[in-house]
Amino acid sequence: RHLPSALSQRLDPADPKGALDAYFTYDLFTLGEPAANPGRSAYWSPVYADAGGAGLMVTHAAPVWTGERFRGVVGTDVLLSWLSDYLAGFPAESGTVAVVDQAGNLIAAPDGAAVSDAGPVPASAVLGDLDLADSEGAFRLQGTRLVSSAAIAGTPFRLVMVLDEAEVRSRAAARLQPFALLMLGIVALFAAVAAVF
Repeated sequence: RHLPSALSQRLDPADPKGALDAYFTYDLFTLGEPAANPGRSAYWSPVYADAGGAGLMVTHAAPVWTGERFRGVVGTDVLLSWLSDYLAGFPAESGTVAVVDQAGNLIAAPDGAAVSDAGPVPASAVLGDLDLADSEGAFRLQGTRLVSSAAIAGTPFRLVMVLDEAEVRSRAAARLQPFALLMLGIVALFAAVAAVF
């Protein structure tokens, strides 16, 4: 039988056990071991390059126990390119929407800036030197930009949105202008009525 080329390159026919043993040294496995995870909780791996060549990814996994005996882990991989494609569907007309991991790396952005064969991209390299601490979704002014950062439930990741303050003000002014003119008209009407009486 013919193995896919990426798999056959990793498995040495002379030492298949050695090749498979290497998998047990990856974070996606070791983070579930009893010494690293005494609470037996589900976890997310740091960003890593898939050994099969699929690209950068993260793994969500959980340890498997039978009574008091650790059996291994079960998990699923999430390609960062998939997350970036998902974010590309967000209705952000301006600004940047991104996902940042627990180490401060950009793991997803609509323009694919997070996906690099060289490894994780620091968020600061794309978003600039901003405080991305959790703001619970509220926007904070940082220099000329408005920044919002909110935890994504069940993950160590944050959804970050960065907007240019001047552009937000310009858009708000354009949308409020008709109401301002209406209010000005009402005030003028009241002034005219008051002058008559």
